[in-house]
Order: sequence, then C-alpha cells, then structure tokens
Amino acid sequence: SVSSSPSLKMQLASIAIAAALVAQSLALRLPLSPVSPWLCDLGANKAPSVFSFALGEDSLDLGRDRNASGSTAEKQQELQDAKILYKTKKKEFMAAESQLMAAMGALLKVPMVSPANLKDLVAKGNSTAVKNDTLVVFYAPWCPHCQAFVLHNGKGDPTKAPLELFRKDLAADPPTERVQVARFDVEAYAGQLPKAFEVRGIPSVYFVRKGRAVQFQGDPHDLDALKGFVTAELEGKAAPEPKESAAENAAPDMLG
Repeated sequence: SVSSSPSLKMQLASIAIAAALVAQSLALRLPLSPVSPWLCDLGANKAPSVFSFALGEDSLDLGRDRNASGSTAEKQQELQDAKILYKTKKKEFMAAESQLMAAMGALLKVPMVSPANLKDLVAKGNSTAVKNDTLVVFYAPWCPHCQAFVLHNGKGDPTKAPLELFRKDLAADPPTERVQVARFDVEAYAGQLPKAFEVRGIPSVYFVRKGRAVQFQGDPHDLDALKGFVTAELEGKAAPEPKESAAENAAPDMLG
C-alpha cells in the first residue's frame, strides 16, 4: 500500500510540493481586492503560503496513515527527509520561475518605469523614460489579474498580453498615437510609490497629462473602456462611466 511504501510516499510528496509551488507562483488563490473584484489586494503584497493551497478534501492523499506502524525515530527521519525534499524542490522551482519571468520580460515592449521617472512625469510633464500623455499601469508579478493583463495573454504569450496589444492599438490610431504606455512594478519598488498615485488594488491604471494624474475607475481588461478613458482625457472631457465586467468575479486563466 501507499502507506507502507516510503519511496512512493516521497514521490507523491514531491508531486504535491511541485503543484503547490505552481499554485503559489501563479497566485491562484489570492484574495480579491475589497476595492474591486477585478483587482488584487495590494495589502496582500505576496502570494499565499504553499500550505494554503488546497486541492480538495479528498483529491490528494499522500498516504498518511494515522495508524501506520513505525517507530517514532522512523517517523522523525521521514519528516527530516520531507523537509529536505521540500527545500530542494522549492529552490528548483524558484529558479525556474525567475527564468520564466525574465524570458517573458524580455519580450515585453511596454517599458518599466521607476519612482524617479514618475515623479519627473508629474512634476515636469516628462521624464527621461516617458513623456507627457502617458498611461501608467501599476502591477505586481504575483497578481493573477496583473499577469493576464501586463505579462501574458493567459496562455503564456507575452507578445499578446492585453497591455501590449493596447499599446499597439493606441500607436496605430492618429488621435492616440503619441500616447505612451508604461508599467510600474509595485513589488520591485515597494514603499516608493509617488504621492500623486494612490494604489490600493492592482492592476491600477493612471493617465498622466500636463502633470495631472487621473485614475481609471473601470476594469483594465475592458480595452474599449480603457481607450475611451484615454480619448476623453486627451480631449479634456470626463471619461464615461465604466461598465461592470461580466466576468468580474472570475479569476483569469494562468499559464498552461
């Protein structure tokens, strides 16, 4: 049986750890923001613990037989072996995750900006990285809503991420062709958000023009509404009221 086979138990434990780490990385169970159902709560600031990942009450039994025979010393040794395995697999997955994120980032055309860039944009109307009339998206790699908006298209393709496509759409349309699009990683620059930008949930979108930062109040995934917001700001008009997203309570699909 599984409970009497230490080797099989370790293999199953390895699979479980890998699955939990994948879930942690892609933030499948992050709490939704109290601000809006299509945002992640910035207060969470990280993915949940591996141990919060649940496959269901009975979907994964690692063969832990509460009545299994074995001395206390044997059980302690099994615990130590499991800890070593866990640390090894976690390191391996973190390295793979870092490689994946770097590869994705290399394909993104929307530039990343720093706190100094944003301060210059508000104070002077431009910066060394971006100019006036700029759409800035605040995001974090651990946020599933951000991932499927800024980093990829829900299937792991960075070139087809909605923000990348939106940037191309703005550039191809004469009224918006001069608008620049930028992204700001709130995790990489934790605690360094300029005062002009209030971000409680992510992704959050601001449009900066003539030193004035205005927040988009709708669902960033609604690209038509987002473009309407940009157009209204360029024309000096109030942006139309955003429509509620039909799938606002559904978490986006992640990689794979």
